[in-house]
Amino acid sequence: MTLEKRNVDRLALSLFDKEATYDAGPAGWTAASACEMSGFDGLVQMEDVVVDDREGVTGSELPTTQEILRKGTALEYTTNRLKPNELAGLAALHFGSVTHTQDGGYTAYRHLIKPIMEGSATITATTIAFVDSNPDTITDTGSGFLTAGFAAGNVILVSGSVNNNGIYTIASVEAGTITLIAAAELTAESVGPTVTISALGLPSIGAIATQAGSQYVYKGFKSDSFELKFNEGKFAVTSRLIGSGTRAPDTTVYPAKISESWLRTGHIAGAWLETGADIVITDPPIQGVENISSATPDSLTNRVLDFSFRHNNNLRADLGYIAGGGDVRSDLEYGRRTADISLKVKALQSQWVTELAYYEDQVNCAMQISCKMLPDPIAVGGAYYWGFELIVPLLKLKPIQREVQDDFHVISFEGEVFDDGSNDAVTLAVYNAQAAYLV
Repeated sequence: MTLEKRNVDRLALSLFDKEATYDAGPAGWTAASACEMSGFDGLVQMEDVVVDDREGVTGSELPTTQEILRKGTALEYTTNRLKPNELAGLAALHFGSVTHTQDGGYTAYRHLIKPIMEGSATITATTIAFVDSNPDTITDTGSGFLTAGFAAGNVILVSGSVNNNGIYTIASVEAGTITLIAAAELTAESVGPTVTISALGLPSIGAIATQAGSQYVYKGFKSDSFELKFNEGKFAVTSRLIGSGTRAPDTTVYPAKISESWLRTGHIAGAWLETGADIVITDPPIQGVENISSATPDSLTNRVLDFSFRHNNNLRADLGYIAGGGDVRSDLEYGRRTADISLKVKALQSQWVTELAYYEDQVNCAMQISCKMLPDPIAVGGAYYWGFELIVPLLKLKPIQREVQDDFHVISFEGEVFDDGSNDAVTLAVYNAQAAYLV
C-alpha cells in the first residue's frame, strides 16, 4: 500500500480574479487570474453539518439514516516565509478594497489595501428608478453608477425608495444602469424619492486543491481572519478562509507559481509610534519613510523584538444559508470587525516615562511598520522596492507589560485599533511585480 505524502499536495487561489457573483467561481485558472501557492501550511477542510435519526423512534438501537444538511469549507493558510504576492493577495481578499499604482513604466506596482466599508461605492440621488424587467434593473438618469464605483458582483443596499429597500447583487453595470442577478425581484418605481445605494460585502475567490492525490475545485472563499507577524527573522501570515461549500472533482491545469523572495524582518525600514495632535497620516504612504507624524515620532526601529497585527472580519457563517439557496452558503457577510496590535521592544530608560504615559494618559497613538527590501528595486531603475507599509492611525494601548528577556528589560505595547473618524482604520501598501489583484 502506498501512502500519499503531504508534501505533494497543491493549492491554487484566484487572487487576481474575484468572483463576479458569490459562489460563481473565478473566470478561469490562467496565470492572469490565479497562481499556485508554495511554502505554506494548510488543508481545505469540509465543515459540513450532518443530521441523523438518532433521537427519533426507529425501532433500532443505532441510527438508521443520515443526510448532509449543510455544506461548508474552510482553509487556514499559514506561511512562515511570507512573500509579497501572498501578502498582497490575502490582504486584498481580507480587507476588500485594493487600488494599484504602477511605478512609472516599470514592471513594479504598489497595491494600496484598505478595509471595505459600507458606502465605499455609494450614490444618493433623486434620479434613480427601479425597473421590473427580468432581469430587473436600477436606472439613473444622471448616469452616475460607474463614477460612484459600482462593479459586477457588488452586493448593494438600497434605502430611501418607496417599495425597493433591501439587499441585491449586481450582475453588470453601465453608467446609467445596474442590472441585477436573475433571482432579484424589484417593484416598478419612478424617479423622485432620494434613494441611496451602497456597496456591501467582501470579495470572494475560488481555489483548486490537490490533497491525498485527489483534486477538487472550491468556490466562494472569503477571508475571516488575517494575522501578520514576525517569525524567526521573517514575516509570517495566517489567514483563515471560509468557503461556500460548493466543491467538485476537478482536472484543471494548475497556473504558474509566483517567484519572489521572502520578506525579512532585518529589512524593517522603520517602526514608529506617534501620539496626540502630531498624528498626520500620509495617504497614500511613501515607501520606506515615516508617514504618521507632522513632528518627530517615537522611533522603535532598532528596538523591535516581536510584532503581530490581527484583524477579524467575523464572518457570519451560519447566516450564509439562505432560503432557496440549496445546501451551500449563498453569501458570507462580515460582522463587527476587530483588530489589535502587539509590539515587544527593548526597554529604553530615557523613554520609559514618556512611553508609560501613552497608556496612563490614554492618548491616541498611531503606528507604522515599514519593510523595504534594500538594496535591489523591483525593476532596475525603478523607485519601488519589494516590501510593505502597514499604518494604523488610531491605537489605544492596554496596560504596558514589562519583563526580562536574556537579562535585558523589554516592554510590550498591546492595543486595540479604533476609528478616528477620518482616516481608514488600516492602510497596507504592498510592493511587488504583480499588476493587480481581485480584478
